[in-house]
Amino acid sequence: MMGILAETVRDALITEEEVSQQLDTAAYEVNEIWAKPELILPELIHTTAYQGNTLGNPLLCPVDMLDKINKKVVDEYRSVFYRPERLVVALAGVEHETAVKLVEKSFGDMSATPPTASTDSTQPGILSKIPFLNVGPPRSFLGTSPPSHYTGGILTIPPSDGPTHLPQYCHFHIAFESLPISDPDIYALATLQTILGGGGSFSAGGPGKGMYSRLYTNILNQYSWVESAVTFNHSYSDSGLFGIAASCHPEAGHALVAVILQEFQNTFATNYHGLQADEVARAKNQLRSSLLMNLESRMVELEDLGRQVQVHGKKISALEMSHKIESLTVADIRRVAERVLKGNARNPGKGAGGATIVVQAAENQVRAMGDLMGQVRKFKLGR
Repeated sequence: MMGILAETVRDALITEEEVSQQLDTAAYEVNEIWAKPELILPELIHTTAYQGNTLGNPLLCPVDMLDKINKKVVDEYRSVFYRPERLVVALAGVEHETAVKLVEKSFGDMSATPPTASTDSTQPGILSKIPFLNVGPPRSFLGTSPPSHYTGGILTIPPSDGPTHLPQYCHFHIAFESLPISDPDIYALATLQTILGGGGSFSAGGPGKGMYSRLYTNILNQYSWVESAVTFNHSYSDSGLFGIAASCHPEAGHALVAVILQEFQNTFATNYHGLQADEVARAKNQLRSSLLMNLESRMVELEDLGRQVQVHGKKISALEMSHKIESLTVADIRRVAERVLKGNARNPGKGAGGATIVVQAAENQVRAMGDLMGQVRKFKLGR
């Protein structure tokens, strides 16, 4: 298995025909993704939150760039990125000494060669002519690039004009800069995400599934015009995004904004709308349970191991994570909610501290929502 893996990484036989086939597939998939709000809006909230830098560089290839990709570009990409200083080999279910011997046999002769003229960012290599790749000289996988700079902002786009049998909704995503994966408060933020929770107006998981979360209790079960409301939390090595993705009937978009902002504000309130001990305890148990059940899968364990080594340089055990979750208090969750939602993440990139908002709706529906950033400030959110 290790031999096959090494051959695929080091000596892949890539043909012009294969590249051409994949470009056709990519063109189809890009168009499909743009037609599905649940797929394209998470991408757009990143490009809006980090405008023109790092995490804002699109993962989805712009359609007008597809014809600039060929076998030569793919080969050059591999020569830049497929280097030992960028590789992590993770194995699960293998003794460590055995794993080391296997890796040394298959990858041990790789050398961290300096970049050639075509891959050096100071030279006019092929990759440098494709702007969305933003390729620089090779560096350690632990990262030496400039920190992610959070800008925030607003983006509005019209509804998809592609053919669909699904109803058209007003889609509203709002986020604030959150915490890097290595931040000590990341466990409190994950617990806050569980408390807010959310989902769709129809749950296929049976009665009671997720119904104790705040977005279910206070939004989905209260307002029939809300189609979905889900909390998201993206954590990266030096920044992150925390927010809510919601959709509603087109005519109700103007009302949705205040409903979502109120839920944010309540997370750090000290009155009876604020966080309660029983819901925090329930969320902690739910988070620990989810963590441990996921790690029962060997594939999840393997991916977790590789990612942790890339980010932390070591593996943090499930037991240690469980203890950190268990030690959290209501005051911890409230403090972290205020830190993130009031724009005080204070990450290395020195972000702007305001909100990021992406809306997909008709022009008249966007106008009906009014001054979105003004409403954010009214609820004392952002900085």
